[in-house]
Amino acid sequence: MKMANSEQKPESVYPGPCQCQSEAPENYACLPPISREDQGKKTLVLDLDETLVHSSFRPVPHYDFNIQVEVENKLCNVYVIKRPGVDQFLQAVSRLFEVVVFTASLRKYADPLLDILDPLNLIKYRRYRESCRSIDGGLVKDLSMLGRDLSKVIIIDNSPHSYILQPANAIPIGTFIDDMRDRELMDLLPDLEMLARLDCYPNYRHAGCSLASTAITKLILGEITSVRLPQYAPRSPSKLNFGQPSSSISTC
Repeated sequence: MKMANSEQKPESVYPGPCQCQSEAPENYACLPPISREDQGKKTLVLDLDETLVHSSFRPVPHYDFNIQVEVENKLCNVYVIKRPGVDQFLQAVSRLFEVVVFTASLRKYADPLLDILDPLNLIKYRRYRESCRSIDGGLVKDLSMLGRDLSKVIIIDNSPHSYILQPANAIPIGTFIDDMRDRELMDLLPDLEMLARLDCYPNYRHAGCSLASTAITKLILGEITSVRLPQYAPRSPSKLNFGQPSSSISTC
């Protein structure tokens, strides 16, 4: 598989001393200083599996591409279905935000997938399982470890457990498997364009637009002061952790 030019490929490792406050001895999530081209932009954090794509070890109808990943010393084919509109979505949000993919999956799976999904390097940075925290038996993406002003960070993720530490920063999205009629990414664009123009979340209630009608959105808008998150069953890390229970990917 052809890799992107090393000078253009998005950052995938933490390059130097980090000023983020974290109890962890090493903070692999911390991003480099905001680049000149992204000055003034908010940071949009995107989940990968079941948010942008769906992957399976088993051949699926109408898959968009496949990659090979080594699992337990065996080379396995992984079949990837792109969520409808993902190409246009990435092009649009890359003009508005500093874009980061933050996945609970392993780098050896996520990197070859993203190299194909994002050939133009619209995604500025990639963060993987080693940047997640383990809470209540599940993997959590602690946005405070990115080193950005949290009032200017948005995360889109299909798993509520992923953002339990910063629910007010989250825009929920439905889980994508193979519904080619899905339009959730494209439907989010008008609201993301509005959010990109605001100074920070507190101003969103004056913007005259709304996201999905969820308790989390009401919390962002200041209409309620607390939120009860949906019930979830935290997933323990599987071999690759791309949205499938470990029992379903025991063989390839």
